[in-house]
Amino acid sequence: MMSPLELTDDQKKLLYLISQFSNIGRNLEDPDVWLKELALRTFIFQGIIDQVFTGYDYAPLSVDTVNGRMFFNISQEAEDDIVDLRQLDLVECLKLISQSSKMISAYRVTKKGFKIGIPEEYMRKMDKIIRCNQCNELLSVRYEKNPQDNIYLMCKSCNSRTDSDITTIEDISYSSKPYFPKFPFYINYARRDEKYGYLQIDDKKTIKIFLRAKERNDDKEPEEWRLQ
Repeated sequence: MMSPLELTDDQKKLLYLISQFSNIGRNLEDPDVWLKELALRTFIFQGIIDQVFTGYDYAPLSVDTVNGRMFFNISQEAEDDIVDLRQLDLVECLKLISQSSKMISAYRVTKKGFKIGIPEEYMRKMDKIIRCNQCNELLSVRYEKNPQDNIYLMCKSCNSRTDSDITTIEDISYSSKPYFPKFPFYINYARRDEKYGYLQIDDKKTIKIFLRAKERNDDKEPEEWRLQ
């Protein structure tokens, strides 16, 4: 297991992000504050788009939310770093149940995590993602249920709003072609008590299918197809 002193640059930025929305409460006037998973993933996505997180990428992933199943652009690298921070006891996770009986995760930095020094350069870069560029207050992530299912960042102080593309799935072109091994191989579809037959491909790219009748012991004549 890695040491807190061996955190990567992106892990330090991620730790600072969570810390800005964390509070370890002492009494009723100083309550606990946790960052919900949807908000965390949205800020991470914005950080990738703005090139704050240099080692993260994202891909569409189907997520079960309180409003039904939706596709989000999720960074698996960031998800893995969150696990690493939890294993180092720098971040802790809280499981919640919504009114619709959906499981929700929330995160906050631990006392140990607050003691980790974060370079000022990283803090300035992250502040551009999580703070309002007009009044410098922390942004909140809101969900607007409509035909587009918009996720947006909102400042409660000046009511400014910025839409997020975390639910916008990009169209990526690709091409594929079949691959056939150049060596002969044998596939057996037999079972211990009953053999139905087998398929064989020889080095001439000829497929031979042998079918064994259930009530006979002899093989039928093979049928052949030539691969192109």
